[in-house]
Amino acid sequence: MSAQRVPAFSGRVRAELASCIERCYSHSEISVLYTRFDVADRDGGNKLHRSTALIRVLHESAEGDGAPVLDLIRSVVEDRFGGDVLDRNGNPNANLRPLIAALRVDGYELVDGRLVAAGAGSIPMTAEVSLLESRLRERQLAVAARHYRQAVDSFTDGRLEASNGQLRSCLENTLIELCSRHGKRTSDPKGAAELLRTAGLLDGDETKLLQGLVGVSNERGAHHGTTTEEEATFRLHTTTAVMRYLLARIRDPS
Repeated sequence: MSAQRVPAFSGRVRAELASCIERCYSHSEISVLYTRFDVADRDGGNKLHRSTALIRVLHESAEGDGAPVLDLIRSVVEDRFGGDVLDRNGNPNANLRPLIAALRVDGYELVDGRLVAAGAGSIPMTAEVSLLESRLRERQLAVAARHYRQAVDSFTDGRLEASNGQLRSCLENTLIELCSRHGKRTSDPKGAAELLRTAGLLDGDETKLLQGLVGVSNERGAHHGTTTEEEATFRLHTTTAVMRYLLARIRDPS
C-alpha cells in the first residue's frame, strides 16, 4: 500500500475507474478486489454498482488521503493489464484510455506501463482547473468559462482535437474581452495582446508569450487525427497556467 499521503482524486477519476473495472473484471474478480483492500462486500448489485461502492469506501474512509484509491488504480493499471497497457502506436489500451485521460488532469502520467505523479510536489491539475474556472466566473467571462469547461470535458473523454479547439476559443475570447473592457476594440486575439501592451497592461515578453500561444493553438488544433495525447496535455497545462497568469496580471478597470 502507498505510505505517503496523496491528494484525493477527482470525481471524474473515480467514475472512470469504476467504469474501467466494470468493463474489465468479472464479478468474482471484483470480489477479490474487495478482499484485497479489506472492504466488506455487502451491497451486491451489478458490476458498476459494486465497483463504485468499493471506490466510495476507499475514498471516504481515507479522510482526504487519495492513497487507498491510488493503490486500487495501480492494481487495475499495472497488475490487471501488465505489459498490455499501450497499443502498437503508444496509446493507452482502449479500456484504459478514459481513465488515463482523467488521471492526467489529476497530475498523473503513464510511464513504461506504470502510473507516476507528474512531478515531486506537483499540484494536481484538477486543482488548477478548478481555480481557473472560478476566476473566469468571478470575472464574468461566461463565454470563455464555457469553452474551458468543454475543453476539459473533451480532454477527459479522449476527444483531443475538440479539446484543443475549445482551449483556443477560450484564450481568444478572453484576450478580446479584456481588451474591450479597457476600451480597445478588435476581433484579432493577437492584435488584442498588442493593444493590451500599448495600453501598458502587458510588457513585450508577455505579449509575445500570448501571441505565441494563440499561434500554437491555431496550428493542428481542431482537425481530426492531427494531434497526440502528449500535445493535447501540453496545450491543456500551458493554456491553464497562462490564462491564470493573464487574469491575475490584467484587472478590470475601476
